[in-house]
Amino acid sequence: MRAFIDCDAGTVCDKTLLDKTYANMLEEARENTSKLLGALTEHQKNALYAIAREGKAERVLSASFIKRHALVSTSSMQSAIKKLIEMELIYVHNNTYSLTDIMMRLYITEGMN
Repeated sequence: MRAFIDCDAGTVCDKTLLDKTYANMLEEARENTSKLLGALTEHQKNALYAIAREGKAERVLSASFIKRHALVSTSSMQSAIKKLIEMELIYVHNNTYSLTDIMMRLYITEGMN
């Protein structure tokens, strides 16, 4: 939708415009995410990154999840998740955890590489 707003009347919204719009949106996500990350503890950041990388994370307190993402412990992950939910950065539905902001997830998974 945003690409069409950036597209002048009578012109074609081509892949170049879409790529530019996506890059701009990712840059905005970088700015917003950087501010939010500054307010998080290391455990909260690591939990957020792990969930973002998974996209839809299940069994986030399992030993395999914690090991796969080099997290510290189940208790620190549990505390981090509780705070991230309170801050509305992640949500849980049917025992599956996801980031509430898709652009933040894209920034974490693509923009930080």
